[in-house]
Amino acid sequence: MFKNKHAFASVGLALALAWGPTAAHAGNYQLQLLSLPGWASSSGAMGINASGDVVGYAVADPLAPTGTSPSLRAMLWSQGSALDLGVLPGAHANAQSVGLGITSSGQVLGMSSHLPVLEEGGYDSPHSVLWHQGTVRDLSVAASGPNTSEIQFLRINDQGLAVGYHIAAEGMSNGVAASWSESGGLTLLGSEFSYGVARGVNNSGVIVGDDNGWATIWQNGVSTMLAGGLGGSANDINEGGLVVGTALDEQGLLRAALWDKDSLTLLNQLASEFSTLAGAAAVNERGQVVGYSERLGEGPAGMAAVLWQDGAAIDLNTQVDTFDGWRLVSANGINDAGQIIGEAMNAEGVRRAFVLTPTSIPEASTWASMSLGLALMCGVLRRQRGRAAPAPAVADTPVA
Repeated sequence: MFKNKHAFASVGLALALAWGPTAAHAGNYQLQLLSLPGWASSSGAMGINASGDVVGYAVADPLAPTGTSPSLRAMLWSQGSALDLGVLPGAHANAQSVGLGITSSGQVLGMSSHLPVLEEGGYDSPHSVLWHQGTVRDLSVAASGPNTSEIQFLRINDQGLAVGYHIAAEGMSNGVAASWSESGGLTLLGSEFSYGVARGVNNSGVIVGDDNGWATIWQNGVSTMLAGGLGGSANDINEGGLVVGTALDEQGLLRAALWDKDSLTLLNQLASEFSTLAGAAAVNERGQVVGYSERLGEGPAGMAAVLWQDGAAIDLNTQVDTFDGWRLVSANGINDAGQIIGEAMNAEGVRRAFVLTPTSIPEASTWASMSLGLALMCGVLRRQRGRAAPAPAVADTPVA
């Protein structure tokens, strides 16, 4: 089976696209579920570039006979088409792949099975790959050294700097945050005794991730632990230096987090129940942050793709007319045009990749005045349907 030791944010379109069915305009976004290849029944979107090209994955129908179709493949949605990116040449018959990110020039970073033969019950540790213009390159091979056991890259910037983690063949078996480029080669960002992953990089080469359980930034060869919280991880950084990710609050709950220079802000929540978790996945140059919120034990009904903007937490399900039976459960990426990609889910747990295209952007004061009203209105509607209403949004919490 295709596995990954480090989770990558839930295993990212020109303004007018005809990809899959289109929902009626509602609120501030137009919703599209991205089209599937004929063999697939579910999908997810993981990355989006400035042009609106989206990458992610498609998953085969679980009822299809084994071996009749791919089981998991990296996908590129671009200019109205859905493209199966395939796997590394020579990989075994059941090889799998996933797309993780895409550059402005259309290079797609992802993972692929690589072994020519997979023994029954065996494990094919995926290799990082780069797809571009019909070719695929094995980055794990290109970046490996004599003491490499495993190397994975999770993000890449427009300059070709890829970031992820490295596991040594000898000595400590922990994963160490690492980066690689064609010109600079492999750089281990942490020490041999640290345990970490580099998860994001901007076009200035500033890298973020986690090291020994703490959100960390690497810049000009210097590693700095980000302030505040009881531990966490940084997932993305924009050119202005805003960093987003997750952090543990004083109750030990996972919260969406934003770091601005030396200060941490725990972003406001959609609900204040003790069982609510949240995380921030991406930030654009306008400072818009996207991620997820989840009320444990409620299934898809308790999950929501979230936009944090102008001090408000916005449930993206309130901004569109969703298709019958589908709910937006996570937002995994956002470009500077404000297009948001992520995953929708139905009651059976089937996931579909989506893209939201802005139709209008409210003023900051509009969100501030609407936040409480929306929460109360949603509460009334849920009560009318016999469902429990969530508490009003909780304000952003600066952390010293």
